[in-house]
Formats: sequence, C-alpha cells, structure tokens
Amino acid sequence: MFQPESGSVDALNDPVTLVIHLTLVAIVGAGCLLLGSMLARHRHIGLDPPTPMGSTDPTTTTDTGAEDIVDTLIRVHDLSHNDAVSSYVESCLARRGITVIDDPVGCPYDAGTQQVVATEPAPSPDRVGRVCRQVRPGWRHQRTVLRPAEVTVWTTGPQP
Repeated sequence: MFQPESGSVDALNDPVTLVIHLTLVAIVGAGCLLLGSMLARHRHIGLDPPTPMGSTDPTTTTDTGAEDIVDTLIRVHDLSHNDAVSSYVESCLARRGITVIDDPVGCPYDAGTQQVVATEPAPSPDRVGRVCRQVRPGWRHQRTVLRPAEVTVWTTGPQP
C-alpha cells in the first residue's frame, strides 16, 4: 500500500500550500486549454494570424497570444516546486510539440542548446568543456530552441 512521505502529508494538511498548488494547477490547465484551442483554430480552419489595424501586409504580423501562453506555462514550470504541477505543464506543452531540453550532467557543452551561466574548475582534465550542473532547463519546439538550457560548465581550473 502507498505510504506518502510525512512531508507531503504535512503539505496537504497546510491550507495555504494546498490552495497555492490547486491555483497553479488551475492556471496551468486554463493555459493549456487556451493554447490548445488557439493552435487548433489556426491548424484546422487554416486561419492566418490576425492582422493589426491599418496593416495590409500579413507577413508583418505575429500571433503573440500563443507565445505568451507558452512563456507563462514555462515560467510556471520554472517556479513550481511541485512535481505534479511540473509534470502536468510538461505534458501540456509536449502535446503541442514543445519539449524540455534536459541534457544530463557530464554531456559535452553544446552552444546550440545550452547557455553557460557559470563555470567551475574541472576535477579532472577529461571533464573540461562538459556540463557539471543544469541551472534551468531549456525548451524546444521541434528543432527550434525556444530557450537554451542554462548550465554550469567545467573549465580548466587554477593549477596547484
């Protein structure tokens, strides 16, 4: 039988924490529904993004509504300390082709999908230029990087 950890039971008994988690789930759910309806409308009906008033050139327009929703969901993912909320956001975005760039520790640094935010001296020469820690995950839509993963990379350290 499943026995939750005592910390998770305490969190469920704390009304403030429970309200915060339920609010995050509601926000994420509403965002996913709105994103899905916007994308479905454009895909199935074949509508072009709305043209700004006074503009006749549709190539100058962008539909920032879906972009704003994606950005908001990614921020909810970043700020959530609840695995269920994070997992739900990931699954909502994955249904739209947006996935996490989650490179494992020890992989070679890739400037195309990662951004170095800090460096640390390498414990051995073979680790130079490799990721030692992921600070914040990145996101991609198919092959396009929406946000690079923020990583700490091992470099040659001071010589003893």
